[in-house]
Amino acid sequence: MIKKIPFIVITISMMVLSVTACSSSEEGPDVQSQEDAQQQALEYLTNSPTFKFDGIQGSIEITDAVPLSISISWTFIYEFESAHAGYGNREGRILAQVITPHTAYITVQQGEITTAQLDNTWDILKQRELKGRDYPDGLEVSGESDIKGTITEISYVDNALMDGSLLVELKEWNATSDKFYIAVQTGTPLYNYNNNELKRITFGDFQIGQIVEVWFDGPVAESYPAQAKAKQILLR
Repeated sequence: MIKKIPFIVITISMMVLSVTACSSSEEGPDVQSQEDAQQQALEYLTNSPTFKFDGIQGSIEITDAVPLSISISWTFIYEFESAHAGYGNREGRILAQVITPHTAYITVQQGEITTAQLDNTWDILKQRELKGRDYPDGLEVSGESDIKGTITEISYVDNALMDGSLLVELKEWNATSDKFYIAVQTGTPLYNYNNNELKRITFGDFQIGQIVEVWFDGPVAESYPAQAKAKQILLR
């Protein structure tokens, strides 16, 4: 559905928390609590190959617990230190002894670990590096995008400084959210990459259902959905 409304900030994080809490109490004693899920994530982290190999005991600290829109689900963010650089079991390798800080993002959905990453670089579940993405030459901004997802809503704005906003939904929760309102200012570089050809496009070329990659310009507002300003958008 295409709307013609201004870009509005709506914070409903506490509402999500309240709904989750109510659902848990109504479903009975077998429903996993946030405390149990947090303990499950912690045990998973301490038993992961990276921490077991050279994680420093006592260095693990939880920095955030983010409730998901899916009932009985959270992403827990932990920080810890290891005695060497690198990930996984590095037995037999020559390693420099250097205290290395790590940030772990572990998602527990209804009692199961569904995603687990270190530093947005290492997949703890699959024990391998997260795959990077290939980008065409000619983009305004280099480096990997911040999110990749599907456009589910488009809002146009009658403003000389802004074209509008996109609601982009990810396949799964990342370190911040699974949905992002993306504000698109006038003049933001917008591209379409198709058949190995890169073209500049306008905001009016976006359609619901398209896959886009977005580079953020500045901080992300951690409401739900999260909100950010686009520095560059690539239509796939």
